[in-house]
Amino acid sequence: MSQSNQVMHVQVNVKADNKAFFVSFVYPHNYYIDRRVLWHELEVHGSLMRDKPWVLLGDFNASLFLEDKSGGGYEPTIAINEFKDCVNNIEVSDLNSSGLHFTWNQKPKGSNGVLKKLDRVMGNVKFSDDFPGSFAIFQPYRISDHSPCVLRIPTLTKKKPKPFKFFNFLTYKPGFLDVVREGWSNDIQWHNIFKVVKRLKGLKSPIRKLLRDQECFTG
Repeated sequence: MSQSNQVMHVQVNVKADNKAFFVSFVYPHNYYIDRRVLWHELEVHGSLMRDKPWVLLGDFNASLFLEDKSGGGYEPTIAINEFKDCVNNIEVSDLNSSGLHFTWNQKPKGSNGVLKKLDRVMGNVKFSDDFPGSFAIFQPYRISDHSPCVLRIPTLTKKKPKPFKFFNFLTYKPGFLDVVREGWSNDIQWHNIFKVVKRLKGLKSPIRKLLRDQECFTG
């Protein structure tokens, strides 16, 4: 992990999928000239992320496109251009998203209110490839004047165990009858159908082992 007064970089390890990705949490200065330090820092960090899954999220305190603002005066074009240059240089783009478009409000009252999209979730190509289907949800305003954002990564699910599959050729292999005989000799106290089901389930593990042994022997 590393950080400055405008960004914090962390690595996220996903144990379930044995994957990792990198996240940069940003909160730039309000004045666009002071944000130039951040844009430079991101470009330096971005050079290290070319072949790594990387996502940036937070309040960027700047609009990226003209349609990211509704109402009020226009911020200097240079501020938008410098932000856009940084985004292009580090080769990231907005992730798919749902919910609010304007993520920040300044007491909107009729035509005098100001709405902007200041909060973003952006990722590089490697992140999209490694975590397909990831998307951001910009939720309704609550206590803050910013919209809460949630990053969803649908691929982070535990893998289900493979279903048991019996291969007929095993019946001709040495040791098959011994495995079945041993499994079927287990003493189970209950009605007959229950005994059959329990014994069949009990045979799954030794039959899988028999299959692995055959593969090792033939390999």
